[in-house]
Amino acid sequence: MKFIQYIKAIFVALIAFVGIVSCDDDDEIRIPFPDDINFNEIELERFSSEIPTAPFTAGENASRTITVNVVSTGGTSFSGFALSNRNWRSYPWSLSPDYEPAGGLSATEQQQAIDSTAFSVYTNRTNRTETYLIGNAVAEDAFFTLNQPAVIEHILVSNTTYNYLLTEFGSVFSGDFLDFDAEIFDINGGPIFNPNIPNEDRGGRFFLPAPGGVEAISLFSHSIVDNVDGAFVKLEIEGSLNGNVTGTVDAYLATTPGGDPENPNFDFVLNDWVPIDLTSLGQVDRVLFRMSSSYVDGSGDMIYPPTFCLDGIRIQQ
Repeated sequence: MKFIQYIKAIFVALIAFVGIVSCDDDDEIRIPFPDDINFNEIELERFSSEIPTAPFTAGENASRTITVNVVSTGGTSFSGFALSNRNWRSYPWSLSPDYEPAGGLSATEQQQAIDSTAFSVYTNRTNRTETYLIGNAVAEDAFFTLNQPAVIEHILVSNTTYNYLLTEFGSVFSGDFLDFDAEIFDINGGPIFNPNIPNEDRGGRFFLPAPGGVEAISLFSHSIVDNVDGAFVKLEIEGSLNGNVTGTVDAYLATTPGGDPENPNFDFVLNDWVPIDLTSLGQVDRVLFRMSSSYVDGSGDMIYPPTFCLDGIRIQQ
């Protein structure tokens, strides 16, 4: 009997709740819910990417609209932001000396293989965010503007597969080390399973050149070889309002101990989407992204590509 009375009480409470939230159409919504800018209204073919020819807008109403900058420089080259829904998470098979096609690859085919990682987000499980942005933080072109000044609660960022593989393993990945202490792999070593490929019968040696054909080593190897106390790959996020900088936020995409001064014990290569709090920037109408790393060439340019993935922009209401 008590059980029946309990069920009736729950039913009455539900009816009352429905009456509260479904009164006049003019009533305000009483239960807030996330309404992030996630780019999913921009449709792409399955497992594809696109470099827009001009800046583009995203968002579903006037108070939540942003304009995303992009500069296409030909082919698959760009600065600013491209669009993608790819989620390739392993070394390209065709760049492996064990699986390279007979006769080798043309320059175009090699670039296509690299692009399969450069235009993909790296996540430790299958990505579920659908369409997202690939940022290339060069020439101060990686920015978006808000049509109305607002506080951004957070954004989601992740590594591209290209950057993840280079920072975690390096250009060469095999079953043997050329330098055991620095964990530098030997391209002439034994076969190893391609990351995230469950097929145990298909190992190999893998190669993925960094931009410019450079044979990069992992971030850990860089810290050992170059004697760097605190190696890092960092995304700097700058907010501005009416042309005046309101502040900056640092988001680390990879670090060895000491690389992140605020978290000196951190030791990781980012392998999934993470939220970055931007409320400290205050009201902004423009957000700019820059990248830096301890691993640079003789000209001070990053060895790894200055690219990252962006999604889930939440604007404070």
